[in-house]
Amino acid sequence: MSTQSGLSYTGLATDGEVEDYRIDTYSICGHKYDGDNNNAPLGGWEIYIDSNSNGSWDEGEPKVTTDNSDGSYCFTNLLPGTYRIREILQNGWSISSPSAGYYDVTVGPNATGIDFINTRNRYSICGHKYDGDNNNAPLGGWEIYIDSNSNGSWDEGEPKVTTDNSDGSYCFTNLLPGTYRIREILQNGWSISSPSAGYYDVTVGPNATGIDFINTRNRYSICGHKWNDINNNGTWDTGEPG
Repeated sequence: MSTQSGLSYTGLATDGEVEDYRIDTYSICGHKYDGDNNNAPLGGWEIYIDSNSNGSWDEGEPKVTTDNSDGSYCFTNLLPGTYRIREILQNGWSISSPSAGYYDVTVGPNATGIDFINTRNRYSICGHKYDGDNNNAPLGGWEIYIDSNSNGSWDEGEPKVTTDNSDGSYCFTNLLPGTYRIREILQNGWSISSPSAGYYDVTVGPNATGIDFINTRNRYSICGHKWNDINNNGTWDTGEPG
């Protein structure tokens, strides 16, 4: 009786002269995880065998979808050999594991733990603070914040940055995709002239720039009266002409 790798002996053929063999097949299995959420499972992602190693899915290449309950997937009935396993990256996400973006997996025996971990892309919101009374010269030392609860004032825990003294610039970084309300903490003696609403609602993904604030100093008035102080008592009295 002879044996060969990848073949399993199943006994004599019915004619009693030729040995019967079956070709062994194997599986590649893993999970898909959300790296932003304590590696919670991610269902509905497509994993494929990149048969021609061109980095994209082509018609005819095996493809499966991760399970919605536990993020699992499996390729089954694979002949012995090496397979490149990739995912189809969804918009707004980056792959953090594997670092190469794929696995080269040799089966025989089965392969497990071929896991993918993804995180959402991070974005930034940047702008400047300008002095509208001085040809839009930069204003440093002003605080800009994300008004997370949209209540119009800064609350403990809400992200806050200070404009740069040299060019009035500021940036919020490492932001997940979404919409953020950007406000400033108004200093005494100043009014905001831009934006007219007093804030911006900014959607990131991609990055947002030009979220600029322009302020001017408050204007005041000095008013009084002129009268003929007939009795020279220093105050205006009824009947004294003004």
